[in-house]
Amino acid sequence: MNCFFHQNYEAALNCPKCSLPICRDCAKRYGVPIGEWADMPICFRCTKSVAETGLNDLDKSRKKAIAFLVLLSAVAIVSFVIGLADGDPPLSALMTAGIATAAAGAIWTSFKIFINICLAAAHMDFGGMVVHMFSFIVVPIKVLIKIGESIILLVQVGYTMQIYLDVLEKIYMEEDDEDE
Repeated sequence: MNCFFHQNYEAALNCPKCSLPICRDCAKRYGVPIGEWADMPICFRCTKSVAETGLNDLDKSRKKAIAFLVLLSAVAIVSFVIGLADGDPPLSALMTAGIATAAAGAIWTSFKIFINICLAAAHMDFGGMVVHMFSFIVVPIKVLIKIGESIILLVQVGYTMQIYLDVLEKIYMEEDDEDE
């Protein structure tokens, strides 16, 4: 059996994702360094598909993290400006902005916890209800953790997106070389 992508080469194995026969050259050349298919000899099509899907998923995560941080930043700025407009000294207005930002994050987190409590109640999961109710006690800590996680996520997403972009760049350069 010959390689699906190189008819002149004998197939060495089948792509573990799509089962197409691929040669040793394809097995060495393609694949992604991260994720479910990391360091597996997947074919050209699957490498391209995995990298594009990974980029799209990461972009969604990045947008959610940015939206959360923008929301909290907007609350902080508006609260600070309102504090200054009311004649508060700048330090007092800054503290008010910090409290308002924490409150906005706490409200968002509390809303998500409330939804989980309702879902647990609907399924008669009383243990789950107790766990979620206890969560209200730790909401301020969860907000700070969520802000930190969002910032860390943005850094990780940027790094991971660059890895996928490098894989796609390599594939597109090879496509251009084959067209010529």
